[in-house]
Amino acid sequence: MIIPYGLGSAWQTWRQPVLIAASAAILALLTACTPSVLSRASKPVPEPVDLNRVFGTVASLRQSDPATLRDSAAAADTDDPSQLLGWALVMTMLGEPSDKARAAELFTAYLNHPMQTPGSIALATVMLDQLRTEARLRSRLGVTIRQRDALDARLAAAPKRGPGDADKLGQEDADVLSLQTVIRERDDVAAQLEQLRASERQQQVRDRALHATIRERDALTTQLEELKEIEMEIRDRRRDLNLASPEDNLK
Repeated sequence: MIIPYGLGSAWQTWRQPVLIAASAAILALLTACTPSVLSRASKPVPEPVDLNRVFGTVASLRQSDPATLRDSAAAADTDDPSQLLGWALVMTMLGEPSDKARAAELFTAYLNHPMQTPGSIALATVMLDQLRTEARLRSRLGVTIRQRDALDARLAAAPKRGPGDADKLGQEDADVLSLQTVIRERDDVAAQLEQLRASERQQQVRDRALHATIRERDALTTQLEELKEIEMEIRDRRRDLNLASPEDNLK
């Protein structure tokens, strides 16, 4: 740095405080910027769920051993949203109550995962609601069946009415009416469960149709790439012909 003549002593006097202040300002600026940079670096980058992979997993269900599928679902990578969604669908397809309970856990974990796509969120939400509804109905059906069995046992154990047992007739008739009510409730719940099973079968048909559509799309994509390569080859040949034509004219 060139110091003007006559200001040398003054500059030497102020030089050290100025340098200290400048260093402090630079340090403060770097300190303020560092957290935002680190936070941006540590923030996970959203990644879309690979639905081809999800439905590819579901499509392999019929070729796999259920015990192997259950073991794989138990060891699903909770950091991979595709695994969560795929294994949740697989466990739903297996159909046992314990499988569906595991499916509900996986769907819940997927909905709480930071990396999602809107379409797959809707799918997971619908499937989770269906599983929860079916679990509630299954629980209610179990309670109803136990109530019916208890009433059947009470009626079977009730003593036969004698000539002087008119006072017991009212209680027994009430038990019969209660049993009939329970049976009607059980039949209603069974009808609702059958509707849910029909919905599950429809969902399986839709899943198979979707997987077939994905395969068709992949085949069309491959054909499109081949056509693009042919088009590029034709363009290259035309360009070569156009470049060669002036020389032919000279000949």
